[in-house]
Amino acid sequence: IEFAAVVQQLMFMISRDQSLFTKYAGEAQSHIADLRTDHPYYGAAMLCIERDVMDLDKVNGQFHPQDTITGPDALLIIRDVMNALKF
Repeated sequence: IEFAAVVQQLMFMISRDQSLFTKYAGEAQSHIADLRTDHPYYGAAMLCIERDVMDLDKVNGQFHPQDTITGPDALLIIRDVMNALKF
């Protein structure tokens, strides 16, 4: 899940859109089965999901915040970030 926060920061550095950090603040109900809205990285995870940079598990709607990201997966996510930002 920390990688989602890195992606959020990267998107901010490129776009300078401060709302990327607050867009999901205060949501009453989580859109992620295994992540509560008061989790510090909930907004980062939602941003990545909304921008099609990272995906929820299609079977159970979980983000799997404790899972690790492999090097190849990280490169694919970075590619998706660039696509999401229209580079």
